[in-house]
Amino acid sequence: MNKKRRLLFSTTLKDCKIQHFCTGGPGGSNQNKKMMGARVIHEESGAVGECREHRTQKDNTREAFVRMSKTKKYQDWAKVKAAKILGQSSIEDKVNEQMQEHYIKVEIKKDEKWCAAVPEDFIDVTNYPLRGINE
Repeated sequence: MNKKRRLLFSTTLKDCKIQHFCTGGPGGSNQNKKMMGARVIHEESGAVGECREHRTQKDNTREAFVRMSKTKKYQDWAKVKAAKILGQSSIEDKVNEQMQEHYIKVEIKKDEKWCAAVPEDFIDVTNYPLRGINE
């Protein structure tokens, strides 16, 4: 069973907002003058990666992109996007499916006992507290 993998989507620096900034801190006057630090923001997912350790802006940008791609926020976004591309149901679809009437059980308190509710019980709901609201 050798399944062939295929590329579903790709994320590049073109998909991100790149910010460069002065790194500051110890290490000489160049750190305070040159825009060596890099921040990469993936706008679709909101994931952010930042780097200021390297001596060049290019290396910091590359490392910031790698860090952004490893964040939980980006990983979760990528999983959802892949599921949509593959035609799998979204979380919203799964929740809506589970909220169908035959999956929901409503109980009311009658004579100090919890029992399953029937539609007639809701004609006068002031007499019966709902479970979880008035216990």
